Amino acid sequence: MRAFKIAIGLVSFSLLLILCSQWIPQTLPQYFSDLTGTTQSQSHNPQSSQDMMDDSSNDDETEKSTEKYVTYLPHSGFHNQRIALINAMVIAKSLNRTLIMPELNMGHANYWLPGKALALQFDDCSRKIFKGPHRVSLNGCYAFRSYNPWSVSSILDLSAVNDQGIRYVERNDMSLDFFEKNFGLTKDDTYYVQDPTRFSYRIYDNSSMDLGSFDFPLQLSVLRQRTEPLISFGSLFGSFRLAIEPNSELWWLREYLTAELGISHSVIMQDSLSIASHLGGPGNYISIHIRQGDGSFRKALKSTIVHVQAHLEKIKGRADPDAVEAMRQLSVPDRLKACVVVNHTVTDPHLRVIFMATDAHNSRESMADFHYAFPCMFTLNDFSNVISNLIETDHSIFLPLVDAEVASHSSRFVGTPKSTFSKYIKYRQRRWLKYYPKAPKS
Repeated sequence: MRAFKIAIGLVSFSLLLILCSQWIPQTLPQYFSDLTGTTQSQSHNPQSSQDMMDDSSNDDETEKSTEKYVTYLPHSGFHNQRIALINAMVIAKSLNRTLIMPELNMGHANYWLPGKALALQFDDCSRKIFKGPHRVSLNGCYAFRSYNPWSVSSILDLSAVNDQGIRYVERNDMSLDFFEKNFGLTKDDTYYVQDPTRFSYRIYDNSSMDLGSFDFPLQLSVLRQRTEPLISFGSLFGSFRLAIEPNSELWWLREYLTAELGISHSVIMQDSLSIASHLGGPGNYISIHIRQGDGSFRKALKSTIVHVQAHLEKIKGRADPDAVEAMRQLSVPDRLKACVVVNHTVTDPHLRVIFMATDAHNSRESMADFHYAFPCMFTLNDFSNVISNLIETDHSIFLPLVDAEVASHSSRFVGTPKSTFSKYIKYRQRRWLKYYPKAPKS
């Protein structure tokens, strides 16, 4: 009889639980509802946070409750993502927070959107695009048609970040509930820095610089006072996003990371150094970057070539038109070998070995006059035997990075004005140049 009563009691309790679960209203996840609403995050009460920590008997939970984080939303091409990442690293160091690093999109760039919209699009599209044979979803995800995420550490060398004591963790998905699943952080634990326009806030640290193209100032001193476990930015892209006093510690850190945060992917490095050796070896050729593929860069192509050519022709030397014409008569493979052999003995600057990084599909056609003027100028297309492994293994997304790395191992570099790709090459080229003896007439 006693066993029968216990069984009846258990059944009654189960029915009660079912009824209660039906009564509880179904709502959107907290993080999702916050992004779709207009409420502003409120500061945590420091005293209540301390009380929660004092009541905790689990060391791991106490550590989680005291750790503070900062993150942001990535967009645009690889080099723009790298700029945003460096800005985020400087901010994390300044705020003494752990940076949650989003993955790098190595496919076609996704576009900037205001923070809430971009977060929702990441949540929806970063999962959709991997479904189906074409990896394309037309339901608001066209910008993610070739989204190809890679962890930051698989592409970039983070040793300089470690050396500077910048704490970070790598984010492996862009879902809205990522922070709650992995860190137990909800909307009430997060302070959102809204970016309704592409250049909403310029972030200041004791600087008197003007706003420039930005809408309003955001002081690091104010952000340091935030008690929420997570500060979440929208966009951090922009070379001028951080207004930092020259020669300050943060200024030095940004310059250091810009120079040191380079490509470390083994295949990219292997192919880059192989091409550099064909050009005469690191530090023994000149490099240039001509961007022509889109927007304002396409319109400015002629002026870009004039700008680059003027710098090339400043190289001291005596004209030797007969030697230049003789080099033009050789096939490209034979010309490469001949140019490398005479590179350090020629007097005409038009015969110096030049590597051109470019997004032009066939520069020998689209920039025929430029190639004619400099017959010892070569591009990635002239090294098909080296880059074939990238193309055959569907890693052609890495070709622009190979382009940049080959250019960065030169003795002298001339880039496209206002190009972040050129800016990356210039910083890396200066860095590598410290390790190479100066080549004759370079």
